[in-house]
This record gives sequence, C-alpha cells and structure tokens, in this order.
Amino acid sequence: MRSIPVSIGGARYPSIKAAARALGVAPATVVAHLKYIGEWRDKRRKPVTVAGRHFDSVTEAARAFGVTPQTIQNRRRRDERFQSLT
Repeated sequence: MRSIPVSIGGARYPSIKAAARALGVAPATVVAHLKYIGEWRDKRRKPVTVAGRHFDSVTEAARAFGVTPQTIQNRRRRDERFQSLT
C-alpha cells in the first residue's frame, strides 16, 4: 500500500502514520482532523503561564519546572501563583 504524504502545521510527513506518531495521537485522529476540519488543531495543547513564564503547553511547563503535568493542572485549578515552582 502506498503512503499518502500529509502536511500539518507547516510540517511535512511521509504518511498519516508518521504524522500520528510524531503528534502522539492515533492515525484515525489525524484522518478525522484532515477530513472533517481541514487542518490539524491540537486541542490538547493550550498556552499556560507559570511564575511569569509563558509556555505553549502544560507539558512544556511541567518539564521546565521538573514536575508532572498533573501538578501544573492542579495548581492552575486552585489558582495558585506557582511561586513554589520557581
């Protein structure tokens, strides 16, 4: 079977499977986004500000501070200022 090259968010992938692997989702998710939405939008990734620093996602912030994403989310829910993370 021949692979179908796809372009998502400016990045080119040799196949849907390769794109899914790179984005950390199932191939069916990539197909659904491309088919029904027309473009890729990673709804899981939301910008976050922690201790005055801006990050593209909760995961990125968690890595920067050496905590789990769940810790960041819990503190955001409690509306803490994240000063203990600095």
